Amino acid sequence: MRRSEEMKSIEMDVKNASTKVEEPESGLQAVIREKYAVLEAIEKGRSEVESMIICYYERVLEKHLKDEETPSFAEDLRHSTERLSEFKKNQKRCFAQEVEDDTGIEPGLSPSEELTSVVELIRESKVIASPGLMIDSLS
Repeated sequence: MRRSEEMKSIEMDVKNASTKVEEPESGLQAVIREKYAVLEAIEKGRSEVESMIICYYERVLEKHLKDEETPSFAEDLRHSTERLSEFKKNQKRCFAQEVEDDTGIEPGLSPSEELTSVVELIRESKVIASPGLMIDSLS
């Protein structure tokens, strides 16, 4: 009987020892899981901070480029406007010269001056068409 009691006592001691070992082991597993969760949160936070820093520098760069580009753009626009204005002036001059070359009438004359010029051109053309005749019917 004694042996059976001793066996029971040994079984109880083994069971108690096993329980004492399992408790710290499960606690260690919980600590390890927490450690990985914290490391994951740290890595996620680091990634978010890096993204925010990159975004910040992109915005700073965009603003810097915009600030540099604005005067350049304004200068280009002013230069293009001047060139367009000069082109329009030259176009008007060329058109006026073509009108004068085609008709012999100076552009910018008043209507009465234009009429007088037209009458003179008609007279000249009649004289050229019939060199022996002088027609004064338009006088």
